[in-house]
Amino acid sequence: MKPLVLISNDQGTECQIVAAPTNEDCHSLSQYFAKYWDAEITEIYDTGFAAQILIDIPGRPALTLKHDSQTGNALALKNGGHIEIIAADVISDLTERLSDE
Repeated sequence: MKPLVLISNDQGTECQIVAAPTNEDCHSLSQYFAKYWDAEITEIYDTGFAAQILIDIPGRPALTLKHDSQTGNALALKNGGHIEIIAADVISDLTERLSDE
């Protein structure tokens, strides 16, 4: 199973983080961004069933990490667009770190 899956929608493309689907994983992922990408993290909300976290990596468009208890965690550009183009290196690094190989 792939750790990440790209899904296109009306706003662009989001990255479903299949290998890390829980609310706890969402917070661990935000810590990953702070530690490895020097990102500023702002929690928008967290109800336990749903969360949204704003991720500002210096020199890049803002990202949104969303958790939904039904669908898991997803990463997208805050203002929409194709994350696989703008943040290809982030997706590559996450894929490598979350691979079970």
